[in-house]
Amino acid sequence: MSTKTYEFKTAVVTGGGGGIGKALSQQLIKNGKTVIIVGRTESALGESAKEIGAAAYYVLDTGDIQQIRKLVEKLTSEHPDVDCLINNAGVQRLIDEIDINMRGPIHLIEELLRHFKSNPMRSLSTFHKSLDSWLSLISPIYCATKSWVHFWSMSLREQLEGSSVNRENPDDNKENAPQTMTTDEFVDELMQMWMKGETRIAAGPGNKIVNAWEERMQPLFENMAH
Repeated sequence: MSTKTYEFKTAVVTGGGGGIGKALSQQLIKNGKTVIIVGRTESALGESAKEIGAAAYYVLDTGDIQQIRKLVEKLTSEHPDVDCLINNAGVQRLIDEIDINMRGPIHLIEELLRHFKSNPMRSLSTFHKSLDSWLSLISPIYCATKSWVHFWSMSLREQLEGSSVNRENPDDNKENAPQTMTTDEFVDELMQMWMKGETRIAAGPGNKIVNAWEERMQPLFENMAH
């Protein structure tokens, strides 16, 4: 089963050396996709790439803006078939949260859009950590950055509407909470919704947030956008 947003061939997954990024990459590979993982720790990337069968890996700290252009130039030169970006990387360290969680995705997308627009089928995907009130109190800056990514992604999708680039906005869940999902449960639910063609995706408790948005705020957003 495939939908327009899932017809890509080669995905770049940031934060692919472990956690959700690794699990999602593994599932994509099982589904016949070519996957390139990107992350900060070369040893973890190498081990993960070998374990899951990733086509390649690249070392990149998405918080270091100067690295991004060089990495994208090298990546697209060596893998011109890249047609999907999944912005999964994120941290909860006060000093790095703005650079890695916000500036990194901005500059990655800016650089890759030049490549994506040269092909009639590109998929631009951004992962947004689901936001509950209890989590806002625990990690307010982290949650603010991820909330920003969510709304920025929505606006960018509207701007790209009708172009050769399409957009996905999957959401995930925070660990160490009563409603925590396992990584496998999260990826399974995410993949089911993504492959159905959903453009705003949550998993587990995150669905409450998405459903509330759809009911109360989406009509206002659509009126403003159109």
